[in-house]
Amino acid sequence: MPHLLSLPNELLEEIVGLLVPSFPRDCSEHRYWGIGPGETPHIKDLSSLCLTCKQLELVVRPHLFKIVVITYPTRMIRLFRTLIENPSIRKMVRTISICCTFSFGDEMVDPFSPRETFLDENPELSLKMKWDPDTMEPYAAAVFRAVELDRDEYKEFTEDELEALNEGSYWMAIPSFSERANYEERLMESLAAGLMALSLGLERFIIRRENNDSDDHFQEAIASLVKHPDTQDHVLENVPKLEFWKSRSNPFGFQISPSDDFWNSLIQLPTIKEFYDDGKLKLKPFQLFD
Repeated sequence: MPHLLSLPNELLEEIVGLLVPSFPRDCSEHRYWGIGPGETPHIKDLSSLCLTCKQLELVVRPHLFKIVVITYPTRMIRLFRTLIENPSIRKMVRTISICCTFSFGDEMVDPFSPRETFLDENPELSLKMKWDPDTMEPYAAAVFRAVELDRDEYKEFTEDELEALNEGSYWMAIPSFSERANYEERLMESLAAGLMALSLGLERFIIRRENNDSDDHFQEAIASLVKHPDTQDHVLENVPKLEFWKSRSNPFGFQISPSDDFWNSLIQLPTIKEFYDDGKLKLKPFQLFD
């Protein structure tokens, strides 16, 4: 019987592909497929194979990043960091499904909320983020700046916040809950737009929205990416691959179904409308409704 590593890489890729279960079309089933409370065994299996040797790592890694399910903001930030720091992985990501809501804000200190994680101020996580765009390769830096992740509130805690944090009354340093919620949501939507721009082999980008979710910042970030000459081509290619699913309440609980209202508002933005009218942004017929 031949040794596993004696097989050609093409055959190894087919074998490894058998470890990955089929990905459900229905967004409501995604959170039970990927990393999170319902983590499927194949993620751990692929990760273990990656650690065995360089040959298997080269074969397995594309399958590990091919489909990414995000069930919590920390996962989104980790993936964003990975794509910023590893250009070779960007073409491996084919499907991203964001199952966590963009409506995220809290009054009390939460080490796992988006901004605390992004600032990497929580020793329990130790993500060791490096968010200096001057040290990033040019395309990553262009994406980072275009989606405004270099805003002052994402660079460090203010002195008032640090003082309140040390006193155990962090929430008192925030002028209002609405302000906190605003930049938490803006951060989440900017990260989502950044992931779309960094995933150069993207085929599907799925976003689950709740009834009260707003995507204004997400649309603004897309418009900014389209306007930037270094990111324009990739983003125009990826925008039609967006899918929005909305969670709606009904007498039997919640129902998740495709939502198309995003598109009509997106193409009203001047920057997007220009490229849509010129035919450079090609949307699918079912994405627009009169």
